[in-house]
Amino acid sequence: MRFDEHADDRAAATRYLRERAYQTLIDGFHPASDEVEVLETDGLEWGVRVRARDRADAPYHSVYIYASARGRGLWARAFAGQPPVVTTPGCRLDAFLAAKGIPHVVAARITEAPEYLAIEREYGAQTTRRSGVLLMRHIDEGLAVLQRIGAPEAALRAFCIHPLLQEDAAHAANLERVTALTERDVLALALEYRRVANATLSARPIASAVDIPLSERPEVNQMLVADKVQNRKDFLLHHRGHHPRSDVLDRYFRLWLERLGVSEARFTELFEDLQAVAADDL
Repeated sequence: MRFDEHADDRAAATRYLRERAYQTLIDGFHPASDEVEVLETDGLEWGVRVRARDRADAPYHSVYIYASARGRGLWARAFAGQPPVVTTPGCRLDAFLAAKGIPHVVAARITEAPEYLAIEREYGAQTTRRSGVLLMRHIDEGLAVLQRIGAPEAALRAFCIHPLLQEDAAHAANLERVTALTERDVLALALEYRRVANATLSARPIASAVDIPLSERPEVNQMLVADKVQNRKDFLLHHRGHHPRSDVLDRYFRLWLERLGVSEARFTELFEDLQAVAADDL
């Protein structure tokens, strides 16, 4: 389960906050450290807190109160004297925090979009076969890259649904329902992404970067930047030197990013931005 809304122990609550941190990354929030603050009263543990910073380095925090400790007014102890709360639409805390007068910001509004909800339902808590990373990390981190490079909302929404349409079997199975849930321009971007991305898969011989065709639509090329930056990040962290096609994939990602105009320096900036979401032991 990606988001356990009824977690009742430190480990499960920490996992919940970690995954929400991946969503807030979309709007430039990062955990301030890997440390988790345990909330307790008279030796009784009832929740956890994590600290965060926005792009301007302003402080925020997020809290998870264990399921068995809710309804006891502990929210006052959790939020009193603290910096603003950073939350997401999925936490469903906006109305509560507003009613209590607790300063807060709702990040990652894109996660309310029908396209995001569709891929979230599709992926659930599935992980990649080799690295064991949640599939939704590709979406959240790709959206963070798109935000960072200034892509329009339509590109973010199209990026959410691209896995539902890219492969032939997925395209055949999902085109009708995706068409029904999204807008025409968003669907057009996703289908154009499918066309361009599938024209240069890793199995295709590539003589040089100029051998890779791009799209006439800049939004699609921005989606490709997000995809290749995120994919290369995971490759470097989990597969380089271990994957049986490591050398081929290493060259493949380098050529794609060269074609897309992403320098090594720029890739490093984006890579570090994604890495700053903190380790899995947040």
